[in-house]
Amino acid sequence: MIYVRLLGGLGNQMFQYAVGRRLAERRNTELTLDTSQLGTPDPSGATTRFYELGCFHIRATLTGTPAAIYHPTTYLARARRRLGLRHRRRLITESHLGFDRGVLDAPDGTVLNGYWQDARYFEDIAPIIRDELRFRGAPSEATRAVARQIAATEAVSLHVRRGDYISNPDTNRFHGTCNVEYYRLAMAHMASVLRQPHFYAFSDDPDWTREHLASEHPLRIVDHNPPDRGHEDMRLMTACRHHIIANSSFSWWGAWLNASPDKIVVAPRRWYRDEAADAVHELPDAWLRL
Repeated sequence: MIYVRLLGGLGNQMFQYAVGRRLAERRNTELTLDTSQLGTPDPSGATTRFYELGCFHIRATLTGTPAAIYHPTTYLARARRRLGLRHRRRLITESHLGFDRGVLDAPDGTVLNGYWQDARYFEDIAPIIRDELRFRGAPSEATRAVARQIAATEAVSLHVRRGDYISNPDTNRFHGTCNVEYYRLAMAHMASVLRQPHFYAFSDDPDWTREHLASEHPLRIVDHNPPDRGHEDMRLMTACRHHIIANSSFSWWGAWLNASPDKIVVAPRRWYRDEAADAVHELPDAWLRL
């Protein structure tokens, strides 16, 4: 069994699922997702997160048992040793935000605790990940209408992430936000290589997006999905032909799940405001950083 502790929002949980699925495939075993850290208000003021992977065709068992009990130094593990029972579980906590190749060789019984935001953790099973991260259920009629328009145009998704990147001082200091100049450069690049780009903007701050982003090409603000239906925005992002993403795991996945070899993806050159974290962050080689 491979165990993965779920943290953060939808995009983060998708990364955690993907690395867990990769290890489970490698070890020919099952995957368990630990949801014990979700649904509890964060005393630091960070956004309360909930389990969000139910919108996909994932293959995993859910448990509310904290991953910490699997660590060999816990009381339960020490009790097992006193009884002569072998402890088979190993906790791997992400020590830094860069890619750790050694994680790919972790044994059966591993508990993963971290974010694991790098495609290299699962790129060798990309078809499996794309298949299991297909959306369940039928979209709303409003989403269907936008999807029809997307299918009929040279659609470019554009994601503006603000929310707690603005409202939470600690989050802002670490992540920062993409500025207006980034979006203008990215839109100009798309206009220079596409004949008739049609931009579809997704944001947790649609009013800011309307006020600050404009284009001589068609631009639609997609704002009909409430926060608890955020996966429907991702469904529409993925349906676009090309992508302008924010420094956000949410739009990272919106672009990555588009399997087209002809897609153009523009990403911010700086992913984190924190320079130490940014220095080790990687994106797929084919994506353009501005």
